Amino acid sequence: METLPHIPSQIYAGDTLSFTRSLADYSAADGWALSYTMNGPAKVTFTTTADGSIHVALVAAATTAGWGAGTYTIVEAAVKGDERYTVGISTIEVLANPADGVSTDQRPHCKRMLDAIEATLEGTATTDQRRTRIDGDELERMDIIDLIKVRDIYAAKWAALQRKQSGKTSRLIKARF
Repeated sequence: METLPHIPSQIYAGDTLSFTRSLADYSAADGWALSYTMNGPAKVTFTTTADGSIHVALVAAATTAGWGAGTYTIVEAAVKGDERYTVGISTIEVLANPADGVSTDQRPHCKRMLDAIEATLEGTATTDQRRTRIDGDELERMDIIDLIKVRDIYAAKWAALQRKQSGKTSRLIKARF
C-alpha cells in the first residue's frame, strides 16, 4: 500500500485513501488530530490517527466506494479538545470507479467543452474534440472569433461551477474611481 506524504489531488472511488501529514505546530504526539471535511457532490468527513508525531489518514476502499464522483473542496483542521484550527483548504477530484464500467471522464459538461475549445484554439485537439458540436457547428469548422466567444461562455460556466462547489458564491467586484 502506497502512503503519500500529502493529500492527493485525485482518487478513484473504491480505492483506499492513504496519506500522512506532519505539522510541527499541531503534532500528533502532542494530542492533536486532523479532521477532514470534503464538500462537493456529497459531504464526507474523516479523521487521522497518530503515529508518533505524524498524522496518518487511512480511509477504507469500502468507504470511498460510496463517494460520488466530482470535485470536492477539502478542509483540513487541527483538533484537540475544544480547540480547532483550519490548517489547509484544497481540492480533491473523486473519479468514478473504473471497475464499475463507467466512463472515467467525470468532468462536468462545461469543463469538457472548455477543454475541447481550448485544445482546438491551441491546435492540439483530438479528433473527438475537433468534432464536438456547439449549436450544430463542429469546433474545427468554427472561425476563431466564434471559438473565442464560446470559450468565454464555457469558462464562465466552469468558474461558476467551481465557486458553487467550493461554497463561495460571491464574486470580486471591481470599481473604478
